[in-house]
Amino acid sequence: MLTLRFKTASASLLSVLLYAVSSFSAAEPISITDKKTHLSALREKTGLPIINTLPLPASCFTQGFTIDGNKLYLSCGQYKHSTVYIYALSNKPSAQLTQLHKINLPASVFAEGIAVTPQYIYLLSWKNQTMLRFNKQEPLLANAKTWTYSGEGWGLSFDANKQQLLFSNGSKQLHAFSEPENSTAIQLKPIASVAHLDNINELEVVKENLLFNRWFDKRIYVIALASLYTALPKQVQARYIDLTPLSNLHTTKNVLNGIAYDARDDSLWFTGKNWGVAYQMQASEFFKLLQ
Repeated sequence: MLTLRFKTASASLLSVLLYAVSSFSAAEPISITDKKTHLSALREKTGLPIINTLPLPASCFTQGFTIDGNKLYLSCGQYKHSTVYIYALSNKPSAQLTQLHKINLPASVFAEGIAVTPQYIYLLSWKNQTMLRFNKQEPLLANAKTWTYSGEGWGLSFDANKQQLLFSNGSKQLHAFSEPENSTAIQLKPIASVAHLDNINELEVVKENLLFNRWFDKRIYVIALASLYTALPKQVQARYIDLTPLSNLHTTKNVLNGIAYDARDDSLWFTGKNWGVAYQMQASEFFKLLQ
């Protein structure tokens, strides 16, 4: 387990302090037993093409959720409880998680969206106006660094084709920026506003599309990535897939928030705040529900 300590975003970058307070010890794998009957009942109750479920920490107020290769990254919010989990995710013969790392953030930080690039893990904070970077490979904190940005941070995802990080701030605006290095501040470039929608939250690039959650909305919204990079900035239209039946399995306050794409088997995982579980669907079946 790692604990990260740093001063507020207004402090000099040189005053950032990082401590590894204890070495990692592998957690026991969370096994998934044969649950054909359970999955059949879920499909019947929700009318959705759910093919698997995966247990997650029920204490996690899910903010960021993404898969890169065989690793699943989960960021959990709330002051005094913000955490980043990194798991090994096997998908054969059935989904199984093994915890690799847990990074505890300072009590003053409210963790938000997370994104993974070829070298690094990036994490937003809500009102600290600070983005954190960790190594993708161990040691995670060897090149840890922070950058500042204006406004709130909500969702983050990496568009590998454009080599851009996509950013949401809880409004209807979407922004992009390149991986920073020498600067101390991120220059957010507005690329689009989404018509008739605000409170854009968690983001996930899925092949040629950008999927996103809205705060207290039971739908997943879809925008073609190509539409974001032409005639900048502009207004774009989003289509949606209604996951109300899935959300209704959980309490009203525990809202839908969390989209992760697994390229290994072309599937999508969905979760929510304090759900304690993620639900898997084949991407091809999910997109058939697009409205």
